[in-house]
Amino acid sequence: MNMILEAVTQTQKTSLATAGDFTDTCLAVTERLAQLNLEVSRTAFEQSSEMALLCLDGCLASVTPLHQAAMCYWLPSNRRA
Repeated sequence: MNMILEAVTQTQKTSLATAGDFTDTCLAVTERLAQLNLEVSRTAFEQSSEMALLCLDGCLASVTPLHQAAMCYWLPSNRRA
């Protein structure tokens, strides 16, 4: 009977150690995925900001003073009811 209890205890100890290792691995994977997600999001934001600035520079370079005056005139705050 004592041998059976020792075998069961050893099996449970091994199972618990394996579950702990699995949990540690899952936590490490989750942390790495979160880190990668942040890096990808940051990179995408930087690239989209750069594209927006390039587009804005291109648009502003093609706008003449007459276009600027017309745009200011047509702003909702300058329209008369």
